[in-house]
Amino acid sequence: MLKHGMPVLRRAVAGGQFVKPKGLFYGGSELEEGSRIDVHTGLGSYGDYRLLVEATKERAQVNQLMRNTFGERVQLLDSQGIAYKVRGALFSMYYRLFPRSEVYFAGQEFGTFHPFRVLAALRAENCWHHYGAGTLDHPSNRKLREVFCPNDEKWREAVLQQGRDVFVRACALAFKK
Repeated sequence: MLKHGMPVLRRAVAGGQFVKPKGLFYGGSELEEGSRIDVHTGLGSYGDYRLLVEATKERAQVNQLMRNTFGERVQLLDSQGIAYKVRGALFSMYYRLFPRSEVYFAGQEFGTFHPFRVLAALRAENCWHHYGAGTLDHPSNRKLREVFCPNDEKWREAVLQQGRDVFVRACALAFKK
């Protein structure tokens, strides 16, 4: 039961919501400027990564080419693995702007801790932020940082190396075309 429930729980939590402003992963009520660098961590095996790609019929050929290049690390955003459906993501804009182009877009997600540990840290920080004093030096903030960016030099080195590797392989794929 729990094994089959994890993908459902993951999609429900990490997939975001637009109903409860004080809830986890509230998507907001208006567009906001995105970050300049966006590193995704928290889902998957500790120190390992997956490349998350949009799952549509139109993207099937491109996704297969990415699978040929990166192997099983490529997961569709609606799969039963670590992935979840994303609404309002940046890649959707590129697909709309360049409908006849081959646009390769993947999010690299690095694993940290067990999903229940990540969820507990998210809930604690969210509760402190909305219902506590909201100060930045609270233990819930430190725990949240730790579940998304472990204080482990080997983990950090592995993430940086894997990020570089994907970048180099993606450039080789792009220039091969």
